[in-house]
Amino acid sequence: MLCIALPLSVYGIVIATSYFTLIKRADDILIIKIARIEGEHFGEKAIAGVERSLKGNVRQDSIELPFIYESWPTGGGGMTWVEDVVPVSFEVGRRYLVLLQKPRRNGGRIGNPYTPKTEYEVLQYPKNTYFELTPDRDIKLWEIEHLLEIGNQRDTLKKVNSLLSLLGRDNSEIRVDAVEALVDLKSKDVAGPFVSTLLHDPDASVRHSAAVGLAYLDSGTTIDDALMESARSESAKLVRSQSIYSLGIRRARKSIPFLLGLFEMSQAEIRSAILTSISRMPDSSEIPSLIRMYSLDHDYQDRHSIVEIVASINTLRAHDFASSLLDTSPSYWIKGAVMKGWADADYKDGFERIARWTSIPCPSGNKPSKEGAELQSMVLPLLGAVGRLGRPDQVLMSLKGYASCDDKAIRQDAVRILREQVNKDISPRLRDELLKAIDAFHSN
Repeated sequence: MLCIALPLSVYGIVIATSYFTLIKRADDILIIKIARIEGEHFGEKAIAGVERSLKGNVRQDSIELPFIYESWPTGGGGMTWVEDVVPVSFEVGRRYLVLLQKPRRNGGRIGNPYTPKTEYEVLQYPKNTYFELTPDRDIKLWEIEHLLEIGNQRDTLKKVNSLLSLLGRDNSEIRVDAVEALVDLKSKDVAGPFVSTLLHDPDASVRHSAAVGLAYLDSGTTIDDALMESARSESAKLVRSQSIYSLGIRRARKSIPFLLGLFEMSQAEIRSAILTSISRMPDSSEIPSLIRMYSLDHDYQDRHSIVEIVASINTLRAHDFASSLLDTSPSYWIKGAVMKGWADADYKDGFERIARWTSIPCPSGNKPSKEGAELQSMVLPLLGAVGRLGRPDQVLMSLKGYASCDDKAIRQDAVRILREQVNKDISPRLRDELLKAIDAFHSN
């Protein structure tokens, strides 16, 4: 059975809440017909007749819904982009299906003074929360009605079987929604159908959803084998990458030799996925292969990831390799990878070797340069490693010199780390010294 809840994202790939859950979250789902538009510019609202309420919570014959704008005037002649607002625009005389919620914010959306206040607003989400009803959208209305019916069933097995039956539908969007709903239900009976979907569904978006779902099923060689087969033979890069990511999430150690063998013949996106997955299950037996990959691969991002992985493995050979790069690599970014890896490994013996780099000049935030940007790429991991590996007194001595740094990001990170030390079990005298150091950052 599923072991953990699906996160919002996996390695940067956004995983939206399933349509099944979204429909359950909505306060109501209406079929409406727009009668008129009224209100001031940027404060318009649609007056709509209610033809049908799918949940029965809205009982009135008409309803007011606000327009939701992507942007609005800032007063200086420009426009402010609001990334998390889904634009909604209605036209008089047209019929729509809308998923509604009661307003979650007081005083207008995201501080927009023009947003009209109404009892309901369109539920915001990067899925279909409203759409015009046309003959070609009837299948979406059928799906919503069907998902509502499934959601109202009390027997979990019946819900699962009903959703599994949707995997046979011709519409790929319905199949994606069914896979995501089955993940939400955390059913133990979906491994076989998910494997079949991953390897045989004709639509890449459906195969991708199955690869995501398989990451969160209990360990099993059948699942690992299916994900490796997808990583080997899948034609769509997004699905191949997700299958590799899912092996890492599952910590399928049996796949490490396979992934390392796949690395050299793969394109950049696949190599990145392989390294990200291996970083979740570092294995000391693979250190020679990783070091060899570092020497052969001249891609800067790949090298950075390899160094971070090796440095996070607590063995003498790994630490020797990382120490050598810390001393000799001309790249501050690679040095930063060593520091990040040691911090992740909680390698406290590496503190002194890391802390001595706090003596280098702070990069300038006022006059950005290529060298300054690379220096910052080391300093930020450096601060994190100092905070993770050092005692509070060592952290104080290492970081207080950054009070005069004119790079705001570095100063803010140093203050955050110093505040963490204040909250530890330390002497009153050391706490006072830390607070004085924090004050020095604020006074500069």
